[in-house]
Amino acid sequence: MESLKISRECLESNIVPSKTGPLFCCGPSHFHFFWLRDFSFSVPGLLLIGKADVVKRHLTMSLDHIRADGLMPRSFDVINPKLRVVMGVVGIHASKFWPYTKKDLKPEFTGEHNTPAADSNVLVLEACLMYTAATGDTYFLKERQKEMKQAFDGILRLRNGDFLEQPAFSDWQDSAKREGHTFYLNLLFYRLVLGLKKAGVDWIQSFDSDELLKKLWEKFYSKEDGLFLSQLPGFKQFSLETQLWAIEGDFFKKYISREELWKNLKASPLWKPMAALPVWPQYARDEISWTTKFVGLRHYHDNFHWSWLMGESLKVSTIMGDKTEADRLFTEIERLTHKYKTVHEIYEVKSGELIPVMRPLYHSEYAFSWGSAKLIEGLVAYQKAQLS
Repeated sequence: MESLKISRECLESNIVPSKTGPLFCCGPSHFHFFWLRDFSFSVPGLLLIGKADVVKRHLTMSLDHIRADGLMPRSFDVINPKLRVVMGVVGIHASKFWPYTKKDLKPEFTGEHNTPAADSNVLVLEACLMYTAATGDTYFLKERQKEMKQAFDGILRLRNGDFLEQPAFSDWQDSAKREGHTFYLNLLFYRLVLGLKKAGVDWIQSFDSDELLKKLWEKFYSKEDGLFLSQLPGFKQFSLETQLWAIEGDFFKKYISREELWKNLKASPLWKPMAALPVWPQYARDEISWTTKFVGLRHYHDNFHWSWLMGESLKVSTIMGDKTEADRLFTEIERLTHKYKTVHEIYEVKSGELIPVMRPLYHSEYAFSWGSAKLIEGLVAYQKAQLS
């Protein structure tokens, strides 16, 4: 598989030296810093290519910098990450002037809208569980219980009523407000609770995960559409990643089969023309940040095709035994990686074909770590299915 080879090369190219040892970078240009979200989502891919040492180093750094109120950092850098992004956009590689091997990394807790990453705590804790399960390093889990409990308590501070409530511009679709009670954050939280219980963590055993699941089903599932709503309250919108996670985990099997959810997803606009668009319908213009619109990316999180979602969709297609969809996704991933010899962050349709997004003030990041890691996940699952 050429696509698997290229995805691995892209991911490995973004493991860079620092004062504390090799660390995982989000990309080579404007994403050339250490974002906890991208790292956490990339952990399965990193583990698949044998980079457990890098994963442990990141987890240690993250747990060592929890704020007193339980908040995890958003990212780490030696300079202000916002400055790095701006310099990258205009073609200046900030690391040439501020190398990671010369200065200590500093945590950043809020983004350009002065909001935290609402999902950092959940994702890092889940990454701890993935690392332990893959390596058998149960000592790490025992050793870091205090910090993990502190981070979990930080998550609970987001509770408002039955669900966690996130501020605007605070999850991975941070060009859009996406605030309030979101299915994204609350499904991730439910998945984390299940993982902590399975790992035998003492302080989670009394948490009522069944009641949370019931409320998620009652409040977020749209019987009319056969999909889970993105947020409450708000206009009717559906997000691809959460539909995929609900199907993969088969969390709602007492209410609906994942075969039916899969059928509903494939029949929806989220799967057309290919399963890589983040949401449907698109965000209203006033939901999008002015900075994103300024650089020509009005549709950054609603009408561009994301490489990481291609990998996630390929994995779930394979899990569902849907050879037609898996083959279709694999063929397109092979075409893109063969043509461009890299993994881009986002693509758009031009003349009926996906191409990397290019704007005067923005070029799609490549090699994009998160996309590369998710493609590795999907491609490895697909490859195993072909061999079985």
